[in-house]
Amino acid sequence: REIINRGHEIGNHSATHPEMGNLSAAAIESEIMTTHNTIKDVTGFEAKLFRPPFGHYSQSMLS
Repeated sequence: REIINRGHEIGNHSATHPEMGNLSAAAIESEIMTTHNTIKDVTGFEAKLFRPPFGHYSQSMLS
C-alpha cells in the first residue's frame, strides 16, 4: 500500500513465474488472475500492467 500511496504503479508478473508460452489459456488466465486478485485484495488497486516471466509469450496469449 505504501508503494501505491507514494505514486508508484504495481504490475502483475504471474503467480508462480512459469514459462507462459507453454501454458493453456486456462492456466494463463489462472496465473494472471491469482496475482491480480491478490494485488487488489492487499492494496485495493487493480494492476493494469502485466509482464510475462522471462519476457516470453505466445500469440494466443495476447488474445
